[in-house]
Amino acid sequence: MWHECDDSPAPAAEQARGYEDQRISLRASLHHIGALTRRNLMRIKADPESMIDALLMPIMFTVIFVYVFGGAVSGSQTNYIQYMVPGMLGQIGLNLAMAVGTGLNTDFTTG
Repeated sequence: MWHECDDSPAPAAEQARGYEDQRISLRASLHHIGALTRRNLMRIKADPESMIDALLMPIMFTVIFVYVFGGAVSGSQTNYIQYMVPGMLGQIGLNLAMAVGTGLNTDFTTG
């Protein structure tokens, strides 16, 4: 039995409705994504070297690992590409995660 005092827990239905009201709508989420994208593009505009670095690193690693070290590691370059591509995708994902984390940290600290 529920008592009419402030410290009693809310019924489950009311509590569930409260959680639904706290969710961010799709429109608000897209607005936040757009704002973060705009801020990061402005940061890249101020420092274009970071974008060049992000574009050239995968190309440079592919050339180095396939054409320079590929034959030495597995005997042929075509066999090594099957092992290199998943590793490169993982490395690109980690670099992207680091860039997003650094951007968010800079955004939080500088405002």
